[in-house]
Amino acid sequence: MKRNVTTPEGAAAGASDTPAESHDRRAHTTPIAETWPPQPTPSSIIPITGQETNLGDEVAFEIASLLARDKHRWPVPGEWFWSIDIASADDRRQLKKCYQKIILMCEAAGVAYPNRLGWWSDVADPDLRWLVEESQSVMVGYPGIPAKRLQNPGVTVVPTLGAGAVDSSLSRFTDELSTAFEAPHIAEHFEKLANTDADERHLFIPLHPTALPFSSFSALQFEDVLPPDPPTVPDHISHLWLAPESSRRVLIWSRSGGSAELFPHV
Repeated sequence: MKRNVTTPEGAAAGASDTPAESHDRRAHTTPIAETWPPQPTPSSIIPITGQETNLGDEVAFEIASLLARDKHRWPVPGEWFWSIDIASADDRRQLKKCYQKIILMCEAAGVAYPNRLGWWSDVADPDLRWLVEESQSVMVGYPGIPAKRLQNPGVTVVPTLGAGAVDSSLSRFTDELSTAFEAPHIAEHFEKLANTDADERHLFIPLHPTALPFSSFSALQFEDVLPPDPPTVPDHISHLWLAPESSRRVLIWSRSGGSAELFPHV
């Protein structure tokens, strides 16, 4: 199975509605207050402590923060709705200078993709050549969606996300999560929990899409499967909470109960 996170329908929906909150340093797309911290029943009061952090690529967090300042919307110069998937902070700076010109060139030629404009020509616009040859960002126009008909007209700008096959069995998840846990800030939270006097030690981690390879993250986000193997965490960690960004579920693992899931929005 293959999935692509950005679709024309999703992009158009983003243009017509208020943009979602950004994937900033504190990934907050899951309502933590509804699921965390766990509330013990009066008959089973036990000491519980927890730490919360996030997990994802630092470059992705930077891009998300910058696009949040733009409110994920740039002025639309032409007649069509457009979306831009931005791959880096450098791309964002360059695109803000030239995206309007490229959009008008595309619309004048009646093409929805800049790479169909003859960028290989000796007389091609240098910004167009940069976008196609050097940049990892992607611009897509939607001639069937007139910008003037949108409730909130603008060019939608979002971070570049992955695409590809979905590992519906999560067969590589445990190894990939162990690799992600090599990040220094995760080790710091492990240590803080180790130095806390409590019967239960919980670690809650909102997962950015860049935290894991696309094949595993998309399965966590879209599928109903649970990880087949326990996570590799220090012995003193009793509970691990994973909240994939934009997912309807939160995954919970405990030493006593294994893997389970909660649906805070249902």
